[in-house]
Amino acid sequence: MLTQDKPFVSLRAMNALAALVVVLGWLAAVGGVVYAINGATQAGGSITVSAQVHDLTGTTVRDSVPADATLRPTGSQSALQLGLPNSGTDSWMHTPADSWLLTTGDSSVAEQLLSRGDAVIWGLSALAAGYALRALILSISAGRPFAEGNARRIATMGVLAVAACWAGSASTGAAAVVVADRVGVTSQVNGVLSFSLLPLVVLPFVLVLAEAFRRGGELARDVDGLV
Repeated sequence: MLTQDKPFVSLRAMNALAALVVVLGWLAAVGGVVYAINGATQAGGSITVSAQVHDLTGTTVRDSVPADATLRPTGSQSALQLGLPNSGTDSWMHTPADSWLLTTGDSSVAEQLLSRGDAVIWGLSALAAGYALRALILSISAGRPFAEGNARRIATMGVLAVAACWAGSASTGAAAVVVADRVGVTSQVNGVLSFSLLPLVVLPFVLVLAEAFRRGGELARDVDGLV
């Protein structure tokens, strides 16, 4: 049976965890940047982005050659071949569940970077959050859970999570918009700009926790002043 005097996590484990979160943050940051750079080196090749199809009837695509090209089913309604004059057969769409994936060749560096921008954003955010969490863990392991700055660190981690989620979605969504416009299907096909509401649900709880730590810090300082 656990008692109040027995710690849930040993001091050694806390220190190891503090080091681990920073290492994981660096791995995420470096991995995200490398992933984006690798995508940039593949400019000119194919790229796949999420898209939403509003109307398949009469959907047309533009090309530098004055000709009408249409989106047409290729065997099933869940796959469309983009018949672009003089572009071969490297442009196509298929759907997993409720969204469509637009794949096309001749990608640009900007398109590749935008399509992988979420990995960079999440990686850098994880690194920043890792350092904030490390400082929080070390102060807790030192017996100062309400040390000055801990409330700010908790709030920072919550804000970083929301910002990373939305900025990452904006980056991939922008890539989808650019690719759809280049292929020429923007009249019936839009790039997916999806912003999850889950971070907004979680953020208030994180901010309440931060406020609890702030008030705890005030109480601890008041007690110290009375001693």
